[in-house]
This record gives sequence, structure tokens and C-alpha cells, in this order.
Amino acid sequence: MLEVKIEKLKGIDKIELSLPFEKGVFAVCGGNGVGKSTLFTVLSKLVYKGALTSYFRNEGNNQTKITFKLEGKTNIWTKSLNWTRDDEGDEIKLNGFFEGSLIYGNRFSDADKKLLRNVREIKKKPNLLKDAEEFIVKNLGSILRDDTDYYKGLKVIKTKKIAESFGFKSIPYFWNSRGDLISQMSMSSGEYLLISLLHFINQRLEYTKKNNIDHLSLIILDEMELALHPSAQNRLAKFLKELSNNHNFCIYFATHSVQIISQLPPSSIFFLETLYNETIQVVNPCYPAYATRSMYTPDGFDFIFLVEDTLAKKIIENCLKGRGVNTSSM
Repeated sequence: MLEVKIEKLKGIDKIELSLPFEKGVFAVCGGNGVGKSTLFTVLSKLVYKGALTSYFRNEGNNQTKITFKLEGKTNIWTKSLNWTRDDEGDEIKLNGFFEGSLIYGNRFSDADKKLLRNVREIKKKPNLLKDAEEFIVKNLGSILRDDTDYYKGLKVIKTKKIAESFGFKSIPYFWNSRGDLISQMSMSSGEYLLISLLHFINQRLEYTKKNNIDHLSLIILDEMELALHPSAQNRLAKFLKELSNNHNFCIYFATHSVQIISQLPPSSIFFLETLYNETIQVVNPCYPAYATRSMYTPDGFDFIFLVEDTLAKKIIENCLKGRGVNTSSM
């Protein structure tokens, strides 16, 4: 079990979680601004040594504290001018990767229309391209089109050095469709983002294999279903389950997707909600219907009262009506 405690960081006053660290997929969900992205960025410290300095350089104060506990190790990080450890044990380091949201996500690193002119230059030099990895071609087609062969003809810049010479931070892809070479930047938003995500996953798989890593690894994904059709979200969830089972990954993702949440058992859902006193409550296990109850309409309930009989229901309804609070008899 991975124990995480965050105190006085961004909008979080205090939150404590006990997260399974085992093979499987786990969802963290909740309303906007509840702290999901902050939590995931904190968790990235486990797979990226410079995470706190990179992502929270200008966040926190002398009351800020982050505590990790895993497999008998405890790491305590505090913020004064810089982030420092206040424990004497070994640092917790896990194999894996973090893909962040809009601000920190590597998927968005080349989302700059100024690079389009460089794309035109690359298209004039097809010798700079090679066939994309089969893993990316098949899973891109499977998730987006339910057809593993749909993106045959997908190409990629041969090396990162070549990509950087054209001003790219990551390695761009090109799709040879009906004789026309379409750049990743000119594809749909869902295609653009999913290609990058699959690229990062494939890199981690190759790294794990090359270094003979056989212990459990960690993948942390924030806002993973951006721009995907609901049917593609379903297939993405299935893909992640297979990835976890076949390659020994513990996968955590933040999501607002009803389709994805509905596929998970209550034990794999962590629902964050802000209570009336501004504290953050973590609900786990959490039934999908509870986690998604406010996603169907724009005015979901703040609280749900579960009563044992009709008399108790009547008493609760009268109390709420007396305070002028909206109710539902459903």
C-alpha cells in the first residue's frame, strides 16, 4: 500500500490517501478544482526525481509537507526556499512515467502552429521518416477505430536529434493516408493526443525490457481521455487493463469519463469531494453511480442521505424543507 499525505499545497489544506500499489488500473475522480491534478503531480515524484522542483517551484510555503510511505520506507518533503527531505531513509524511486494535464503534459509540448512550417520541410524529405512501431499502429487503430490496421502507413521521425533540429521537443508522427502524408499536428485532437500517449507508453515498455525490470512499475496519467469519443474511451480503458496485466504495471489515472469509471469495480475508484468545511474527503471503495452522479446533469447533489425506512425519510425531508434546501424524493 502506498500512503500519501499532502499538507498546505496549492488548494489542498490536507489530504491523506492509502493507494493500492499492485497490478491493476485505478481511477481518481471528482469535481473540477478538488485537487486531482495536484495529487497526480505530487505522485510524479515517485517516478521523476525533479518533479517537485519542476512543477512546484513557486508553490507552497514553510508549512507545506508531502509524505510518502511505501514498503517500509518513509519520505518527507518540505518546502522553504527549496524542496528538501526531512527523513534519513532511502528515497523511494519507482520505474514508470507521469503524463500530466494541459500545463505539464508532454502531449502538448509541440502544440505550436509555428512548427507547421517545419512540418512542410520534413514532408519534402521522406528519408527522415521510418515506420512507426507496431505497438503504436495497432493500438491507435484499435482504440480510435476498433480496427488494428486502420493506421497502417503511420511514420515517425527517425531520431530525437533530427526532431530537435526542426524545433520539436518530442518526436512527431506522420500518416501516409491515400498517398497524402498527414502530420500529427494536422490530425484530429484525439489522434494527436493518443499518438503521443502511446509513444510514451511504448518508450517505457522498451526501457523496462532493455533493463530487465521485472518488478511492479507505475504509470500516472492525468486527463487521459481528452478529445476521445465515448466508444474510444471504453476501448482505452480496456487497453490499459491489458497493459497492466501483460506488463506488470500499476496504473493510476484521473478521469471525468462516465464510460471509463463505469468499467471499474468500487475498490478501484477513489472519489475526491470537498466537504462543507473545505476539507477533502476520499471515498473508497466508491460505486460508479456515486462517482458519476453529478456528471449526468449540471446540478448534481451535494449530499446524499441514506435512510432505513419511510418514517426516517419523512423526518429528513421535513428538516431539509425547513432549512430551505432543495430535495429529491427519488
